[in-house]
Formats: sequence, structure tokens, C-alpha cells
Amino acid sequence: MLAHKSQQYTMAALCLTVFIDGMGFSIALPIFSALFLDSNTVFFVHSMSHAKRSLLFGLTNAVYMLCCFLGFVVLGKLSDNFGRKRILIVCLVGTSFGYLLLGLGVLSRHLSWLIAGRIIDGVTAGSQSVARAASIDLSVSTDMKRRYLARLLCATTLGLTLGPMIGGELANPKLISWFNYATPFYFAGVLALLNAFMIRYVLQETRSASRSLTYRDVMQAIQEIYQHFVEAFGKSSLRKLGHIYLWLEFSWVSFVLFLPSIMLHHFHYSIQQNANFLAWFGFSLSIGFFPKSIVIYGNLSVEKRILLNLLCLVVSLSVMLISSNPTVYWIGCFPVGFCGAVSFNDLLFLISNQVSAAQQGWIMGIFDALASLVMCISSLLNAAFIIWMTDLPIIDAIFTLLLALFLMVKFVEYCTEHK
Repeated sequence: MLAHKSQQYTMAALCLTVFIDGMGFSIALPIFSALFLDSNTVFFVHSMSHAKRSLLFGLTNAVYMLCCFLGFVVLGKLSDNFGRKRILIVCLVGTSFGYLLLGLGVLSRHLSWLIAGRIIDGVTAGSQSVARAASIDLSVSTDMKRRYLARLLCATTLGLTLGPMIGGELANPKLISWFNYATPFYFAGVLALLNAFMIRYVLQETRSASRSLTYRDVMQAIQEIYQHFVEAFGKSSLRKLGHIYLWLEFSWVSFVLFLPSIMLHHFHYSIQQNANFLAWFGFSLSIGFFPKSIVIYGNLSVEKRILLNLLCLVVSLSVMLISSNPTVYWIGCFPVGFCGAVSFNDLLFLISNQVSAAQQGWIMGIFDALASLVMCISSLLNAAFIIWMTDLPIIDAIFTLLLALFLMVKFVEYCTEHK
């Protein structure tokens, strides 16, 4: 009974870790959209062109994603060798410092401080893959592993959901006079620091370390990045799943990252309206990540469930693309969020089953890093796209989803042939 209770406390701490990671991504979306893309804000001089603002917006997000790429690969592998607990604590303390720099950057109107904060938060976002690996360590059955992964994805999505609301409300001086665009980042920094203390006293180490972590170990892990990817994608099934995951992630970022700018351009949404819209979208994600949500699919296999959800994503985004009514966007966002969440959870489940228990941190880090690299590229490309056409990120998302759907069909055929 006590062991079960201790495990629940541990899962609560890990859920808070990934909640902060999810919130870290989404809390900045409405604020950065206003700072960079709204000509009425004073972060940049009014004479700066929309094209330059868009490119700087894309660059700031791309830097964050690129650093996530490094963090996911390196920290996931290091946690396998030196323990989950110490890596998580280092990540959370670093995240807290990164948020402090973001807040100071907003107040002082220094773009360099904003980028520095995003760099630190990006690297330390690798805690997400470490937390997933720790949850897998705690699992004693396949069903428990899926439930724990679903809990973490649900917590991540809750962070994605509440992040825009927190950002919108804590940046609203009408609510409290001293609130400003920096306040949400200070709040997130304090929360990360509290979570570091929680991990310190609640989490029991799930991976023993034979020696202490050194600077040389970190540098060696960075140097081995290419080798990690070669090793991961040497296995045919992992390579095929990796391609599907890549294109799904590309479409996801194309849509989600530029959704506030689309709503700002088409419907003149304020930061609070965008925050509420993103919160609604995040709510649909939370429902999709809820472990019991798959009951609506009946006895469909995991592979067929992914196929159905990818098709639903294509249809929903296509309807939104041809509409000029904000209500259609609000309605269409729900199946996009729900089906996307179920697809991601199912893909991670399939990926986890391809490796041994000792490689869970490594493989979670590899795929999280792959997602971050794709997000970096998508951010830069779509920042350039919206200069010419605001809806191009949605078109991009539909096209890449079709590629993912095609590759998933091929994967199902591959599985059938190799049974």
C-alpha cells in the first residue's frame, strides 16, 4: 500500500515536470505573437517591417526547438547512464533560470536576452524524455506502461492548455495593475524551481549510476549524437515509425505554432482571445491523451487507429482552410487536437515497444530530439511562408499529414508481411 502511494507521488512529480515543459512551449505563443507580430506593441520600433518581424518570430522559436533537439538526445542518454533524478533536477533549475532571462528580456526589450532564455529552456526541456523514461522504469506491465505514458502526455497537454491562459491572464494589467508580458515567465520559473525540490524529495532513483556525472560525459554525449541516430534508425521498424513521426510532428508545428498569427491576421484576435482559443485547443488535446479516450475506437488495432486519426486530421484542417468563419476554427480545432493526441500517444507506444527496458531513455530522447529538429525547420519555413500567405502553414500541415498517412499505410503492410 505504501509502495503504491509512493509511486503515485512519484508520478505526480513527473507529471508536474512535463506539465512545465508543455506550459513552457505554449505560454510564450500568445505573448510572442503579440510582441513580434502585432505592430501596436512597443517591443520593436514601429518602422520595422512585418516581414522582418515574422522572420525574427520564426528564428526565436527555431532556436528554442534546436536546443530542445540537443537536450533531448543528450539528456535522455545521460539519464540512462547516470540516473533520472539528478538529470531532472539539473533540468528544472536550468528551466527556472531560463524563464528569469525571458522575463528580464521582455521588460528591458532586449531580443538577445529573450533568445538566451529560449536557448536555456530549450536545452533543459530534455527533462520531458527523462520523465517518460522514468515512468517506463516504474511500469511492471505493458498496460501500466501505456497508462503512465498517457498520464504524462495528458499532463503535457494540460500544460499546453493552461499555458496560453496563464500567459494571457498574467500579462493582463487590467486584472492586476503590475501584471505585464514578463509576469507569466516569472510564474513559470518559480513553478519549475518548486518542482525541482519536489523531485529531490519524492523521486526514488530508477536508474543506478556507477559514478558521478562529469563535464566530459556531457561532451561525449554531444559528440555521439550522429551515432545515436544511426543506431536508432538502423532497425527497419524504428526507421519506418520515425518517418511517420517526423511528418506528423512537422504538420503539428506548422499548424499550432502559427495558429495565433492566423487568428490575429484573419479575425484580429487580442492576446486574451488567442489565449482562450489555444486553451480550447489544448482542452481537446487533453481529452485525446486521457487513457480511457480510446474506448470510442472499439476493438481497432493501434495501427488502424493511427490511420483513422490521420485521415480525420486531414479532413478537419481542410475544412478550416476553406472557411472564413472563426466559429468553424473553434469547432474544427477539437477533432484536430483529439485525433492528434491519440495518434502521438499510439506512435510513442509503438516506438517504445521496439527497444529494451534499458534503452527507454535513449529512444524517448531520440524521438523527442527528432521532433524538436523538425519543429525548428518547420518554424523557420513557415515564418517565411506567412510573409506571402497567412494560411500557408495550414496548407503545409495538410500536405505533410498526407505523407504521414501514406507512410502509415506502408507500415501496416510491412507489419502484415512480417508477422
